[in-house]
Amino acid sequence: MPKRKRDGDSEWESASDTSEPQQHSSRRRRLVDNERINIINALHAFIQEERRTNFSFLSQHSHYHKHQNELLVVSQADADDVKVVCDSARHDTTAYNNWFTFTEPLRSDGFARTVVIDVPSGSSVAVEDLTITEFGKIKKTRRKAAAWIRDTYCTAEDDMWAMRLPEPQYEEQRLWWEGTGQAFRLLDLPLEMREAIYLHVIGPVVVPDIVTQGGAEKLVLGYGLSYDNPDRVGRNRDPNIQRPNMEIMRVSRQVKVEATHVANRDTVKRFTTIRTRGDGIGPATPPKEIWRKLGQLPTPDNFLKRLQLEMAATEFLAFGGICPQLGQPLARGVVPINVTSMARLRNLDTIDFRFIGPEHELANCPWKPLHPCQKKWIDIFFITAWNDLVTLRNTKGIKYTMSGCIKDSTRNYWTGLLNDKRNDHTAGIRILEQDLQIAITNTTSLACECSNPCVGGPRLFRVQPHEMRLIDGIQAELDKAYWDFED
Repeated sequence: MPKRKRDGDSEWESASDTSEPQQHSSRRRRLVDNERINIINALHAFIQEERRTNFSFLSQHSHYHKHQNELLVVSQADADDVKVVCDSARHDTTAYNNWFTFTEPLRSDGFARTVVIDVPSGSSVAVEDLTITEFGKIKKTRRKAAAWIRDTYCTAEDDMWAMRLPEPQYEEQRLWWEGTGQAFRLLDLPLEMREAIYLHVIGPVVVPDIVTQGGAEKLVLGYGLSYDNPDRVGRNRDPNIQRPNMEIMRVSRQVKVEATHVANRDTVKRFTTIRTRGDGIGPATPPKEIWRKLGQLPTPDNFLKRLQLEMAATEFLAFGGICPQLGQPLARGVVPINVTSMARLRNLDTIDFRFIGPEHELANCPWKPLHPCQKKWIDIFFITAWNDLVTLRNTKGIKYTMSGCIKDSTRNYWTGLLNDKRNDHTAGIRILEQDLQIAITNTTSLACECSNPCVGGPRLFRVQPHEMRLIDGIQAELDKAYWDFED
């Protein structure tokens, strides 16, 4: 996911940093038991207050604080926890004494974070005075406790799944309202707040489908999409897209009108070719068939305002006009789902390119079964599709975004160029295209030169299957590396 830096964050310390400012030395003193207890109590109070006021905090577990008392627990670290951190860190940890462990009781994998927590000499134990030092495999961070907790346990602001609650959490909300004897006066809220609630209830991402009603075909929000493959675990498993929750339409006629408008205008319509075979739910109509009929079917205004395209490398390159042939790795071709065909969509405003990782079971590359460098083929896609994408932007006012397994440097570079209407970058792209024509051949390997390899994740995560079973939390770290896709 995208990394955020909050107020109060300190700078990153590289693996080669071995010294620390003198003023920090006093913070390494050994805390007495009473101080440790006071630190734990202060952090618990902060966690509970954060749960009351921050919707994104611990959102994967619960959005209300009364029915789940322990979602994040701080305790003094035991010797085994400290040993795991010290053995894996590339820093000298012998000078640190005050180790604490953060655990999430509802996590099924048992993953926990063990860190150092210090309080300045002579200071009272308050969260704003606490400093947390976290040791990674390569880097360590030293930050204010509040900033570290918020950044570590909050869902990213641009995460599409942040707004989606599982059924137990809806039940939790219902129980609370029953206990108060009050009613939630939805229509007393301003329209913009009501619309935010509607989007939260319906769900931010839908998978369109075509149904037949009254003898005529109609484009609808669809029944969601289930990726039913038990071999892909944790975050490596594609997140299911739930069926839109339209129950709020029953509240009143006014709510139905407003919520319908939000469902059509604000939900992201995902067109995906990444479908597993089997009995899982998903569009009854194949994606290419839906795409072919888009211009023919009556659709509500703004239904196709925000699109998300999810495809493998070969399909994305074909979308941009590249259909390789023997001896012609960059041969041009035309397929039904292509950039120019999007010009016929009314009210189109935003296109999000969602990329799957090269280790995905359905990943494929036109030059090699498993493309080892995600960064390089994405660059090739945008270079070769540049003209059509810019034309679409200029004629339709399209905004481009990118999500999924894409490195931050790639995302920032291409979204900056594609959305820049003030400057013409075509000449620079032409130079890149000429270099590409020279470099790429039928035998190209697209060799990965990234500091964190695109296949296998960061080098520090290269472990054997038997080690996966022995090292607690390593699967969670591997899954995080897969989706974060760091540079």
